[in-house]
Amino acid sequence: MKRTVAILITLIMLLSAAACSAAKTQNTESSLPLDVVQMIDLATEKTPEEISAGYEDGSSTDLYARLGAPSHYQKELVSEAGFLKVHADADVVLPEKTIPMASLIQDSFTIEDAKKYAKVLFDPADKFVDLDAHREMTKGYWQLMLDQYQYAIDNWDTVGQGMFLQYDTVAEVRNAMKDIQKKKDQAPDSLPAYTPAEEWTYGEGEFYNEETGKVESFTPEFYNLYTTKDDAHFSQLNTYGNDILFFRDGMVHGTTSPWETDVSGKLNITKEQAYEVALKAIDELGLEGFSCTLQQGMVSDHREWYAWNFLFEREVNGIPTTPVFHTGDSDGRELLRIVVDDQGIVSLQHRRMRLLETLTEDAALLPFEEIRDVFETMITVVDNQTEAPAWNKPGMPKLEKEYYIQEIRLGLKPVFEYGSIGEVIRYYLVPAWDFLGYDTARVNDGELETDKTNPMTSFLTINAVDGTVIESH
Repeated sequence: MKRTVAILITLIMLLSAAACSAAKTQNTESSLPLDVVQMIDLATEKTPEEISAGYEDGSSTDLYARLGAPSHYQKELVSEAGFLKVHADADVVLPEKTIPMASLIQDSFTIEDAKKYAKVLFDPADKFVDLDAHREMTKGYWQLMLDQYQYAIDNWDTVGQGMFLQYDTVAEVRNAMKDIQKKKDQAPDSLPAYTPAEEWTYGEGEFYNEETGKVESFTPEFYNLYTTKDDAHFSQLNTYGNDILFFRDGMVHGTTSPWETDVSGKLNITKEQAYEVALKAIDELGLEGFSCTLQQGMVSDHREWYAWNFLFEREVNGIPTTPVFHTGDSDGRELLRIVVDDQGIVSLQHRRMRLLETLTEDAALLPFEEIRDVFETMITVVDNQTEAPAWNKPGMPKLEKEYYIQEIRLGLKPVFEYGSIGEVIRYYLVPAWDFLGYDTARVNDGELETDKTNPMTSFLTINAVDGTVIESH
């Protein structure tokens, strides 16, 4: 039997970031962009034998020799107005294999998939509760909310105001606490245990159809599971399209910063031990074809709560996808993120794609000198905030920035094909060069300060097949 329920506001918030990529496809007929067709033609125009024949040793796997790439690159560059300086002193890192090119498509989860994830991620001692049906929380839950609000008041000048942006003053927070106290007084002590039904939950949604120019409705399918150990902390597993999101005690921790955090002395579990926890879950879920591309400490914006963050990316023929280091996000591509603290897995997000076709195992690539020329021409032009009109109006402060490029890496990056509502329906993993490092900035004559980037932010990504800029910092 099917049922239709209103989606909890908390669930909507948790899934909002995933909705663009995981929404059910409406009118998804879309022709392959011409630039992608041309790129595929360029990448596959020569066979590996034809490529290797052009080199003295007859081998196409030594990419340094094949591409004429140095092991190290140095260059000093300055923008036209002199407000942006680029210091490149970088190792050039190439795979020991040829670079493939592949296409992937969305692969929606089934209820059976959700049950498998639930078995691995939920504590078997917890009881299942039906939050969608009851649409009410317990006294214990509302007490946790009161504790969070009080923590915000006690730390208002540091993290407190950022926890609840809808409030401008401590007085407003105190008034909100009065409403929460009323909800707590009226709430039940506990929710009854139940056995989850194997059926989809149907919600209501709208999207803008670019083909018709109209806002149209659609019916998203969800499969939501909730458990609790104490009728205060509620864990949840939300399945929607090709996204699965798990949160242990997910209504408590708040959001976490994407920037690397020093967790020394904050956790009992080491990064190596936490990594083994993540790998064990991947093995139990039966997931293959991933490599870990990001390991970092992280902290919640709600209070001093720390964890280890692991990002796993799709690999093709042993070549991993280069992650978006400055956000740790996946920009619509396949994603597997696992966060671990002293109690185990805190959260897991899996946006699933299926490998559709390996277009070539050995893409034809431009020589390094052509990529170098693109970098030296574009790095001071693309996304140059220092010389943007907004910073150069009369009376505006002067912004200066410096980029420090520490590594140049050849790997795979996604090029997306979108459906009519802007969702990613297919993407191509293409060979690309990333120029990685960090930056500093100062306003007027102030001191240079490290900008809010991880040590290995990608400042420019260049398509290794045709030399076009895929993305910039």
